[in-house]
Amino acid sequence: MVQLTLTQNPRMSQDKRIGIANQIYDQFVSGPCIIYKTTRAGATISLLAESMNRNEKFVCLVPTNRIATNTVIKDSKKYSDLDNAVVIRVPANKECLKNELLCEKYPDLRQLPVLPIADSCFECDEFDKCLITAVVRKPDANGIVLTYKKIAALQLASHLRPNTYAEEVLKVLEKSKNLILDEIHEIQFGDITSVTVYNDTSFDIVNLEKYISIMTDFDYLRRVITQFSLIMKDNTIKTSVHEVLGGAQEEDYWKHHLTKSIPNPSTGVADDGENETKVTLGAYKEIIELTKKRRNYDLEMGNILDLYKMISIVTSKVISINGIRDKGTIKINLSAVDQLTTKMIQSYTKRMQSRNRRILLTSATICSYDYGQLFSGGVKLKKITFGINGDPVNNNSKMLILSDSKKYDAFGRNSRSNKRDEIVSKIISILEIYGDEDCIIVTISEREASSLEAALKAAGHPYEVTYYKDPKMMGISASQRIMIAVGVANKPSNAFDVVTTDTESSKRMLYESIHCDTWQAWSRVKDPNSEVPSIVFALGCTVEECEGLTTWGFDRSIEIAPYIERQKKRITVSCDKGLISKPQIKKCKNFDEMMKEASLHKRSKKTLKNTENLLIYNNIRRFCYKYPKILHSSEEIVKLIINRNDAYAMQKSDGSYIKFSTQVTDETIRKHLKGIITIGAYQFNQENKVKWICFDIDSHPPKNRIESEEDIRKRDEKAEYNRERMCNFLKNANIPFLLEKSGSPHSYHIWVFLRPVDGKKAKQFATIIKKESGINCEVFPKQEGIGKNSYGNLVKVPLATHQKHKTQSHIMVNGKFVREFTDLEVEVLDISGFEAPEEKTVEKKIRPEKHLVRVNGQIKTKIRPCIRNALKMQLTGDSGNFMRVAICREHYNAGVHNPEELTNLFRTQSDFSYRKTKYYIHKVLEKLLPNVKCETLRVKGGEFVNCAGCPCTEVTFLTHHIKDDFKIT
Repeated sequence: MVQLTLTQNPRMSQDKRIGIANQIYDQFVSGPCIIYKTTRAGATISLLAESMNRNEKFVCLVPTNRIATNTVIKDSKKYSDLDNAVVIRVPANKECLKNELLCEKYPDLRQLPVLPIADSCFECDEFDKCLITAVVRKPDANGIVLTYKKIAALQLASHLRPNTYAEEVLKVLEKSKNLILDEIHEIQFGDITSVTVYNDTSFDIVNLEKYISIMTDFDYLRRVITQFSLIMKDNTIKTSVHEVLGGAQEEDYWKHHLTKSIPNPSTGVADDGENETKVTLGAYKEIIELTKKRRNYDLEMGNILDLYKMISIVTSKVISINGIRDKGTIKINLSAVDQLTTKMIQSYTKRMQSRNRRILLTSATICSYDYGQLFSGGVKLKKITFGINGDPVNNNSKMLILSDSKKYDAFGRNSRSNKRDEIVSKIISILEIYGDEDCIIVTISEREASSLEAALKAAGHPYEVTYYKDPKMMGISASQRIMIAVGVANKPSNAFDVVTTDTESSKRMLYESIHCDTWQAWSRVKDPNSEVPSIVFALGCTVEECEGLTTWGFDRSIEIAPYIERQKKRITVSCDKGLISKPQIKKCKNFDEMMKEASLHKRSKKTLKNTENLLIYNNIRRFCYKYPKILHSSEEIVKLIINRNDAYAMQKSDGSYIKFSTQVTDETIRKHLKGIITIGAYQFNQENKVKWICFDIDSHPPKNRIESEEDIRKRDEKAEYNRERMCNFLKNANIPFLLEKSGSPHSYHIWVFLRPVDGKKAKQFATIIKKESGINCEVFPKQEGIGKNSYGNLVKVPLATHQKHKTQSHIMVNGKFVREFTDLEVEVLDISGFEAPEEKTVEKKIRPEKHLVRVNGQIKTKIRPCIRNALKMQLTGDSGNFMRVAICREHYNAGVHNPEELTNLFRTQSDFSYRKTKYYIHKVLEKLLPNVKCETLRVKGGEFVNCAGCPCTEVTFLTHHIKDDFKIT
């Protein structure tokens, strides 16, 4: 394990990530090295920029063309010192100018996975302007980027057809000094081609009769279809299908490894003396011709794409029969694992290794896959973190994940479909609070995304919903800082049976895939520069899931506890070393708590109902005034802190303090700033006035206890979390402050400067800030005042040198911790108008649903009969609207506090609108008032109120009794 510490950065860009990349290049000159990092760390971009800074050509392999264009080309040049850096993307064959013209004429061709290009592009009329040829036209480019599939295709083409254009491209790539493999985790999961042959009711899902009409016109495709038909009829295949189906039908199907692999019974598509590969390529070309005139043969595009799957299965050496059970539906597939792509990538990496190139593998989600198999000689990859904890700018500290108290299931009572209204209501609440433009919604699958999108539109708030594994959810930046995640990236329990050898390894790969896809997607909202806070609303995601999917580091392992009936799954994720930093994770009891925690982390556009009772957070402008003050030197900060000139404390060599009853002179301050002495300031002056508040957040080790490496990491992370959260709270509450790094690791002083104010008022003000922020830290002042001959508590003055440890403190100026500055603008707060609320006596509350009143020996319900009867009517007109308000208020006062339940009361109304009803319920409940009086109901309720037989006196007693017990205000 190697964890680099930052040294002097020789580049024009002083971004610390460029400095780390520079060190990596210095330390690892050749051979493969794997770099561990957090998401959005800027590692790949920094490595590419540094390669260009050194005038060393690079090749970068990425999973998608979107990453190639939006991240590699755009950002790597921005961070390089070169003014005119040139980075070339090797595009997919579809971007060949001739193929583009062909696609314009035949749009269906755009859906095909493969479009070949000519063996030689040099004679083409479009050679000088085609994107395909740019890589050979500009051999002196600083860098080249292409996808893993593209490099595999080039390798394959050069093996099958020597001396073609593909080989010319590979020759250009070989001239690079550095090879960077980005998002390397994608290699682990591979590609699988599957054709469904059973779906609960039908054996032959693929209808081969659809292709009869093409058999005479397309010879190569006829061979493919014939061979696939023989595979379907093979007795071994049929037996295997039924065996896998039997396992999938078992109640404990998820315990079984639902796959069987057998040698392919097909004899292949080549006749005697023919080359199998050339015949396969011939079949691909025939698909293109068939696509152009598919309507003549009454074929859908789905039928065309199935032909590609048939080719893969017919030409595969091994066929897998695997079962998938998802949402109660059983599918049995014939599958072929695409091992060829991995082999071609492996061929290329070995080729670059043999040429002694520097090879850097990067990803934020490196799992258990052995990447050493990509190289020759059983090489053991060197491991390194990209800066401290793989997070050089500490961007995880700005991210808050709000976990749910429950999960949404695929089916059953808590299924996403049954809870759709609840989910939509929560999403709309978040969108309205934080604004559509700052939010991303992601859910489990493309199908789920479409369903949720339709539900949002029906609720009157249309919004785009994306899904895990969408290409735009990995490796590229996003401007939004709010993620609304509906569940994690779950997959069917047997999804990886086809690429694994046993149940245990299949389940391990399943959870690795879930963790990778979820963490990559959630990280889209992280600010890579660690400036803007981000939030993930993890709806239906438990805290255990959130902890597991954010845990990454060296030798990551997943332990799956044995299944115990009626107990939830227990998944334990651990890393031996090199643990990467984690975001803040908060377990929330309910959605209200989720919204409150979010508002404390990131200021919303609207004031949340559940934060209205935060006195300082929402009301500071009413009783506080700010006065700007310019500090011209470090000495002036010290003078701003000193409140008592007749005494100060001096730190001794053992770290303790001794009081000096003498004046604080300019010479005293000068010696303090030079580190000759260290002084502490007493907070109270002789009139019991204070002029600052200080929040002390530290990560000091506990006494008399030995800590593990994990204990230290958690302690340090908690301190950073507390510092970040307190600073966010103060910013959002509009309270000016000065942040000081006090000298000890992960320890801070947060100063709020005041106009001289009574110590009691300052203590009350500071205590409420601590309470509203939810941070458990030391607060000064600790007392409301001091006695005549007392001094009270002291705090070490900023810009000090610790006399025992010799560490120095720094203050934050323009985003950097410094010891010296010229002009620093601070703001001094006048809180003289602040009045702390009177403490209320907390009385025991009786649960509404338990509190029933017995009258004349009978138990009466909380809802009056006239209200219950009105709910059975169609409430129209002014009287109807009045009754709706009365119904809502009565049910709320009776203990129905869930807005969803209140909304559902009105579903029988002919004009029911979920969104409007929910909106008006919130409006009614903005003021908590008692039930509408019976007299008022009779006057304003009109035809909807029938008081015959209503025991008003009893009901009135019940209503007042409930009100008194619950202290409704």
